[in-house]
Amino acid sequence: MSWKSPLNPRFLVLLAAVALMVLLSGCSSRAPQPPAAAPAAAPGASPPASAEVAIEVADVKFEPPQLNLKAGPTRFTVHNTGAILHEFVLYSEARRAAVVEGHKSMGGAGGHNHGQMDKASAILVAVSDILPQKTKESGVVTLAPGVYEYGCFVPGHYEAGMKGQIVVA
Repeated sequence: MSWKSPLNPRFLVLLAAVALMVLLSGCSSRAPQPPAAAPAAAPGASPPASAEVAIEVADVKFEPPQLNLKAGPTRFTVHNTGAILHEFVLYSEARRAAVVEGHKSMGGAGGHNHGQMDKASAILVAVSDILPQKTKESGVVTLAPGVYEYGCFVPGHYEAGMKGQIVVA
């Protein structure tokens, strides 16, 4: 005795093909994964900088003397290629007079506390006591668009022209 299916054979082939496609699509595609989160910074660590700027200091000059940067988090690496002590102090151009006068009243570099001046004079970065042939890094500072200046306030250096400018767009 033969049993005859009430369904059309073409319909069964089509049904089998659809079932196979559904089964294969479930096996071959993965649900989108969210991007991996950045690792959390260690407590007290500086946030990452989007710009790393190298400054070279030599006997009474900065190299480069002028920079053009994009706004955002920035870290400065300062290398003293000279034979004497230097520092790198970054401040807003608008507060130049306060910074210069503040340093004069504190007697120049060599252990003075830039922190005493930070709020009053708008010092954004202070890398002090950079010994000859040594390199120091600043913390990360977020630079907004504007004009900034940097200088070395070891007695006589700023007056001798040891300063530079940064234009941030």
